Amino acid sequence: MRHRRIPAALNAAALLVCVGAFAACHGSPGGPSGSSSDPALPIGVPSPDPDLDPLPGFKEPPPGYGEVAFFWWLGDPLTKERLSWQLDRLAGKGVMGLQINYAHSDRGGGSWGLTYPSDPPLFSEAWWQLVGWFMAAAKTRGMAVSLSDYTLGIGQGWSADEVLREEPGLAGSVLRSRTKEVGPGPVRWEVPADVLSVVAIDPSTGAVTDLRDKIAGGALEWTAPGLKQRLVAVFAETVRPSIDPMNPRSGPAYAEKFFGQFERRFPGEAGRGAADGMAFGLPFRKSVWIAIDIFIAEFYSHPGC
Repeated sequence: MRHRRIPAALNAAALLVCVGAFAACHGSPGGPSGSSSDPALPIGVPSPDPDLDPLPGFKEPPPGYGEVAFFWWLGDPLTKERLSWQLDRLAGKGVMGLQINYAHSDRGGGSWGLTYPSDPPLFSEAWWQLVGWFMAAAKTRGMAVSLSDYTLGIGQGWSADEVLREEPGLAGSVLRSRTKEVGPGPVRWEVPADVLSVVAIDPSTGAVTDLRDKIAGGALEWTAPGLKQRLVAVFAETVRPSIDPMNPRSGPAYAEKFFGQFERRFPGEAGRGAADGMAFGLPFRKSVWIAIDIFIAEFYSHPGC
């Protein structure tokens, strides 16, 4: 199958505005009514003053509050000349931030298709040099720059996968269940190693009996009363690759891998020349029935649970 070449104009001219009245933090300090009066803060940073009257700022948004556009870095090779021309067209138009984005194909990858190739290649030395120049050039025009991880999530071969290779314990789990119908008398039922709960339900009355204390050596041993009982075992099953969103290490580990590389490359620019990145493309890769070890341990630590 032949792939169509994406016109150069699409890398910026067809900007998709993601939100209006969005704070984009960048270099110049201070700001007029409605923004921070602290000169140590970049423009676009909300004032911590509890007595601040926000109405003037809503009527006339101060610098740093405006549109943040998706800036697609794919298509023809990126050059400083063309990017400069595009930045000049955007300057003074209410665009406060430019979020570098990449698109994905319909094949490969764990979350969705793999990221389309670009020139310069993403995260190559040439790419970092271009980003540093682009960030400075945007900053002189009153705009901040960030990078979306839309196509860079779990199973895509980038920062999230590096985190999971280094810390496999951050993988999350999903809840699964098994059932077994039994009659009266002795019952032996092997249960999964990560079983969380085993109960017996009397279909005639709806009564539920907790059988966790009847589990030993990986099996339930119990004498069932009545005519019929339904056993239900709920257990956690690890999903790889995935990330546990409530593990206290998940956030810092990903921040170090993804955002930390920008801080190391451009010290002191985070929140100024480099606005906060957007991590909406980081799915946990787990179903809605999430089993979270930390939550489970906390749950069972309370009497009655």
